[in-house]
Amino acid sequence: MTPASRQSPLGLPRVRIALGFAGAIAVFATLALAVDWAAILRVVSRAETLPVAIAASVALLAYLVWSEALRALFLASGADLSVRACLGSYGAATFVRLIVPVGQSLGPVVFVYLVGRHTDRSYSADLAPTSIGEATTHLLSALLAITGGLLVFGTSAPVQQVRVLQIGLVIVLASGTFVAALLWYRRASIREWILGAAALLRVTLGRVSERLRRALAPERVDTSVTHYYETAADLADDPRLLVRAVGLTTLGWVATASALVLTASAVGVSVSLPLALFVVPPVGLLGFLPLPGALGGVEVALTALLIHLGGLGLTTAAAVVLLYRLCTYWLPLVASGLVFTWLWTVGWDRAKRAR
Repeated sequence: MTPASRQSPLGLPRVRIALGFAGAIAVFATLALAVDWAAILRVVSRAETLPVAIAASVALLAYLVWSEALRALFLASGADLSVRACLGSYGAATFVRLIVPVGQSLGPVVFVYLVGRHTDRSYSADLAPTSIGEATTHLLSALLAITGGLLVFGTSAPVQQVRVLQIGLVIVLASGTFVAALLWYRRASIREWILGAAALLRVTLGRVSERLRRALAPERVDTSVTHYYETAADLADDPRLLVRAVGLTTLGWVATASALVLTASAVGVSVSLPLALFVVPPVGLLGFLPLPGALGGVEVALTALLIHLGGLGLTTAAAVVLLYRLCTYWLPLVASGLVFTWLWTVGWDRAKRAR
């Protein structure tokens, strides 16, 4: 797919979003039966302003450094991508990631479409650094969570559930690393599997969709796979940019975990940074739930973890999580929504005229 052939991906699935928020409302309605919201709001109202303000700033900083980490990978792959272009594309994709149910899987796709207006490369070429950046983010999150767990609990967890979570994180890290190695070192076989799958889809689904049949033409699929692996190989040409990407991604996760530490201090309780690193990344995996930004699911899981691992009471833990999500979900949602709205109303048409 050439850059010129890309269509605007900015139309959002409104019914899907509405159903997702309806599900989140149902979760919160169920929670309302189990918690004292008046008591929680009283704790929130007494929270210190300065730590919350710093937490909000740190949460936004996380998205900025993640954008820069992704830009470092694009620069390493040979793309001339400015800070503004990458941040705008990343911001709009973040809005989709936060507002659309299962947005974790859709956000990177939107980013690749948007950033292609600035790189002037094929879709598959831009997909390479984007997918590698996503994989790096998830693998580093698992590594940081394992490290945080070891710092808090050592090798002997206090409860069986924590031990299971630690083992699960190790499995995620090991399996993710194995899959990444397999995709790279067995790329010749992967190419054959992709071509075979494309051929099968072409003779089945291609019968009812001419557009799909053309897209799955052997030469087009082979070219896309070639572009992907060639661009991925280019990343190794500048190790400094790769180190920068890993460092910035790590900083983003530390910043996100620090927001939890700060919101806890705002209500007068203590949550250590290692504990925050242990609980925040796994909870982030709930982004694959059919809820916008895992709204409701994150709140329940994180509150439960703070109660069982942090020793907080239900009311205090819920207040901390409420402030944390205000900083790490609602504020980025508004900020990225402004970027998305600009691209929808001005930026996309301006980019087309520029071409």
